[in-house]
Amino acid sequence: MRCGLEILNIGPAATVQDLGRQGYLAHGLSASGVSDRDALYEGAAILQQDVNNAVLEMSMMGGSFRVHGQVRAAVTGARMSIKVGQKSQPMNTSFLLHDGDILEIGGCEDGIFGYLHLGGGIQAPQVLGSRATHLFASIGAKLEVGHWLERGEDPVAFAALQLETERRGAGGKLRFVRSFQTDLFGEHNLQRFLSTKFSKTQRSNRMGVGLQFEGEGFQTENQLHILSEVITVGDVQMTGDGQPFILMQECQSTGGYPRIGTVLAPDLVKVAQAPTGTIFQFSLVDFEEAAQILRARQGAWRALPQKTQYVTRKLENIDNLLEYNLVDGVISAT
Repeated sequence: MRCGLEILNIGPAATVQDLGRQGYLAHGLSASGVSDRDALYEGAAILQQDVNNAVLEMSMMGGSFRVHGQVRAAVTGARMSIKVGQKSQPMNTSFLLHDGDILEIGGCEDGIFGYLHLGGGIQAPQVLGSRATHLFASIGAKLEVGHWLERGEDPVAFAALQLETERRGAGGKLRFVRSFQTDLFGEHNLQRFLSTKFSKTQRSNRMGVGLQFEGEGFQTENQLHILSEVITVGDVQMTGDGQPFILMQECQSTGGYPRIGTVLAPDLVKVAQAPTGTIFQFSLVDFEEAAQILRARQGAWRALPQKTQYVTRKLENIDNLLEYNLVDGVISAT
C-alpha cells in the first residue's frame, strides 16, 4: 500500500527539494536545493531524522493534501496556517496524519518559503545523487493536482516535539566577503555600496534576487572587457546599468558581469525569506571572520536536536485519549 500525500491543490511554485546536488558546477549545473537551509535542519530535528531527506518547498502559497496511510509531519520556514480536518496545528511542531485525513496549508504570512516535512522524507526520483528539483536545468517538475508525495521508510516512532525558531525575513545586515572583482569597483564605490540601503524587488526567484536603491549604479572601469568566469551562490553581480542582483541556488554557473562580493550562506536565508520591499544593508567581513560565522552556523545546526521539547497538551485537547494506557494493573476499591 502506498503511503504519503495526494495533492488536491498546490501553489504554482511548489517543488520537492533537499540540500541540493553538489560537485557539478564545472559541468554547468548549479546545486539547487532548499532556499532556507535553516528550515530544513529544523524540520529534521523535529522529526528526529536525517537532514538529507527531501521536503516540499512551498513558495508564497500552500496547498491541500489527502493522506494515505499514517504519516508523521511538520511545517517549518515562513509562518503558515495548518489544519488537519477542522483542527489547527502549530508551526515547528510534529503532528501525526492518519489515513483519509485532509491536510490544508495556507499561504506564507511572514516570509516567502514554507516547508512540509514527512517522516521518512519524500521519495522523489534521484538525479545525480539528489531529489532536488531544478527547473532551470529541466530536472524534476512543478507539482500539480493529482501528483503524489510518497513517504519514504520511517522507522521513527511518533513523538510530539516542538522547536523555538526565529523569524528570518525581516531584512537587516548582509555580511559579505570580497570577490575577485571587488577592487575593480574602486574604494569610493565600495564605501558607497556599504553605506547604501537596498530594498528587495519583485524581480526575484530561485535564480537571483534583485535589489533597488537611490543613486547612480555601481560600475567598474572597462567592465565590458571582463572575461566570463565561475559564479558562486551568494555573488552580488551588477547588471550593465549597475543594479545589484544576489545570485541564489539556481544561478548560472559562469558570468561576465562584475561582482562586488559574495554574501555569506547564513545570510542568504534572510534574502530568500524577505518579502518585496524589505530593506538590506551590506557589511564587509574578512575571510577569517567569515569562516567563524560559517562554523558557528554549522554548530547551531548540530545542536538543534537537543533543543527540541516535548509538547505538553491539555487532556481536553487530546482527541485519541482512549488509545493511551492511562491505568494499568489491579486497583483496590478499598
